[in-house]
Amino acid sequence: MPASTVAAVLAATAPLATAAVEFALMEHIGDGMYGDDNAAHVWMSQEIPEHRGSEFDAFIALDNFSTTRDVTLTRLQVMAVTNTYSFDDLTFRVSVFSSLDAAASSVIGDVYSAEFEQPTASVGGFWLDFDISADIGPGDYWISVIATSETNQFWIYPSYLGDRTAFVVRVPDGLATAILAQGGPADLAYNLYAIPTPGTAATLALAGLAAARRRR
Repeated sequence: MPASTVAAVLAATAPLATAAVEFALMEHIGDGMYGDDNAAHVWMSQEIPEHRGSEFDAFIALDNFSTTRDVTLTRLQVMAVTNTYSFDDLTFRVSVFSSLDAAASSVIGDVYSAEFEQPTASVGGFWLDFDISADIGPGDYWISVIATSETNQFWIYPSYLGDRTAFVVRVPDGLATAILAQGGPADLAYNLYAIPTPGTAATLALAGLAAARRRR
């Protein structure tokens, strides 16, 4: 391929790699998320400090998602509440797991895990945003956000907007409890966003350029 053509391809694919359009892999926060329920149940997702003397290390609230291509996870939004209606005295961990079994043994995701002293943004005492960066390939996954606090408790709202498959997994014994609301099985109030992995976007652009050249 001539150098001039290579330069043209690089110029054409650079915007794809740097300004890829974010899209939703999961959208469980929105109108109708509670169905006809008058009140929403909430579900604990929290690491238990050792000095509390609990026989459990954590309760992890997990929801499933899938992708058919290489993507970079960019953002997780959560609707949650605490005993004090404030997130100031909590720290957080966002994790991605390959399976429920992987979550049963550790709060640290086997696919991705990152700690946050505070969310990237929060609104009132109910809405949190976390900026994340995780490159994943095609497959099925589980995502969670858990909190740690000496004095507070962290609870995540349910939602009816997904496939109604979500669990709280107890660490370390692995007991998985299905997320339920008044209307039966439910999801968790998570929105998860991603972009095409930059290398994938460039590859697709190259393929498009090659196809265009063949048509000439």
